Amino acid sequence: MSGNPEQKGTNFGFDEGLDSAAADFQDWTPDEATNDRQPADRSAVRKAAEEVGYTDREPKSTAPPQAAGQKEEGSLTVRAKTTVINDFKAFAKEQTPKWPHSFVLERAMAALRREMAEQGG
Repeated sequence: MSGNPEQKGTNFGFDEGLDSAAADFQDWTPDEATNDRQPADRSAVRKAAEEVGYTDREPKSTAPPQAAGQKEEGSLTVRAKTTVINDFKAFAKEQTPKWPHSFVLERAMAALRREMAEQGG
């Protein structure tokens, strides 16, 4: 069957058995004895990587630190003058370490309540 490539059944140099009807791969399944791939143990991989000095390239969290014991509960959208928003953001950045906006808002609310209580309001 070799020779003329336009001839039907040409095997292009492969074994003649591949062109025969006997080579039926529809029912083929891999041999389970050689298919032993298991997921790697993450702690073992991490330990091996540390031993050879591999630098982890996973992105680090860039989220600002949460106020102690506080969990994010929702969001707030506020319409305000640009100068007020800029002052608010600048105040948060000026703190060392930088305060999250939620913490600044909590402190501002507490201060406003104290002020109103002192005024008898």
